Amino acid sequence: MNDPGLWPEWWPGCRLDGPAEGARFPLVFTSRWPVPARQRLTVTVDRVRPRDKGVEFSVAGDVTGSGEVFHLDTRRGVVVNYLLRGTTDRPLPRLWVAAHRAVVRAGLTGLKDRLEEGLPPGTEPAPALLAEQAEEIEVFRAEVAADLAAKAAAATGGARS
Repeated sequence: MNDPGLWPEWWPGCRLDGPAEGARFPLVFTSRWPVPARQRLTVTVDRVRPRDKGVEFSVAGDVTGSGEVFHLDTRRGVVVNYLLRGTTDRPLPRLWVAAHRAVVRAGLTGLKDRLEEGLPPGTEPAPALLAEQAEEIEVFRAEVAADLAAKAAAATGGARS
């Protein structure tokens, strides 16, 4: 999941649009619904989450912003989360966003299927995987707490100036 160069293997409508440059990947996403659309994005991997659970990234092109995609293994399968904070100056932005959502939904489903490796619904992950996931959640909580504390300290320090 942390190598966008491999995304076309499991992401329908995704293809590389040139050579990767380090952690920067030019991608094209094509959707047919709700309207035919081609979206060109340059994705830069900013951070790989511990234990390859996901990536944080920046985007430029038809969308400018940042986002993250990560997965959690649960007793009922894999849950893939995607968040994109961005802006676009494309015409008809609502239709464009709807097309982007359709492309993302196809990619998330493809990733989930790849991570579940064809396991039948209801198959529980290995206990070691669940323990690793619990540890990952604690690491994430600690990162969020540290980030919030740093922001609060910066806000308090900025208010005194």
